[in-house]
Amino acid sequence: QNFKIGTDFFLSKNHTIGFLVKGNINKSKENSYSVTTIGSNILDVDSVLKTPSISSRSRNNFSYNLNYKGILDTAGQEITIDADYSSYEGENASFYQNRFFLQDGSFLKNGQIYRNTAPSDINIKAIKADYVLPVSKAFKIEAGFKYADVESDNNFILENQVGEGWLNDPKRSNRFKYSEEVGAAYTTLSATFGKYSVQGGLRAERTHSIGTSVTLDQEVDRQYTNLFPSVFVSRNFNEDNILNFSYSRKINRPNYQNLNPFIYYLDQYTYNEGNPHLRPEFATNFEATYLFKQKYSLALAYSHTSDVITQVLLQNAALNSMYQTNLNLASDNVVSLTLNFPVTLTKWWNINNNCRFKFWNRQYG
Repeated sequence: QNFKIGTDFFLSKNHTIGFLVKGNINKSKENSYSVTTIGSNILDVDSVLKTPSISSRSRNNFSYNLNYKGILDTAGQEITIDADYSSYEGENASFYQNRFFLQDGSFLKNGQIYRNTAPSDINIKAIKADYVLPVSKAFKIEAGFKYADVESDNNFILENQVGEGWLNDPKRSNRFKYSEEVGAAYTTLSATFGKYSVQGGLRAERTHSIGTSVTLDQEVDRQYTNLFPSVFVSRNFNEDNILNFSYSRKINRPNYQNLNPFIYYLDQYTYNEGNPHLRPEFATNFEATYLFKQKYSLALAYSHTSDVITQVLLQNAALNSMYQTNLNLASDNVVSLTLNFPVTLTKWWNINNNCRFKFWNRQYG
């Protein structure tokens, strides 16, 4: 079930206060079935592991927003403020039964029988403000700041069936708490000089995150500050010919699930595990675009991404298992050439065609 309700109060002609409430309530059940063949090679199978599982999930997600917009003068001076709060409550429960069969389908033996519960709570608080100052018709200044605070608490409890009862498995259970504070400030200058339009911006971010495995008594404390410049230049030769150039540096943080060191099982030999030591990716992008008749475009782009978050499959010799996780393994260099040309076949039929050539190089290290 989803809902959204909001309203705006016009305090005066130029000042508005509004609020918005959104929510999502989701409950689901899932029956899964995994089959794993076991043998000396893919053609020489001596047994089969079959693992039916039953999972139930519930998620309650609510977000609240309070906002203000003020137009300060007739020249377009403007300020906007947003305050947000979001809460997420999740509960996952799963039951796994591993059974071994011979190649001919006859029953061999029972494997591990286990169950897990994974309650999760996430709270996000954020506030941001943006200010616009049109100095003249050809020059504009924008500035703003944002502060966000995230608190996450996840508890993964796995129990093995022993006889008629259940026994907690401390090696595969884990409580993980994560907190992250991000403070950012930016400024952007926009100007028009004849047939040139120029925009330059700079954003500074300060991040402090702490990931704590309560069960393992391990803590990962990170603090870093980064600058993210951006430049956009446009040359308008005439109505039919426009040339654009852009440069930007961006950050892509790992999501909370990838940072969580919880283990999600497919069967007793295959699982997925999060990595609390993941670092964010950083991307530098350049792009030049030629626009003809406001319809046809040709774009040449280059991007370099460092510390690429890469999904890998590894072996756990102690458990005779394979597991999937994410690591910062690589750097990517991508060059692309993109041609976009729409075609009008009839008055009622338009086709947009896109042709892209991409050259990709990944270096591991």
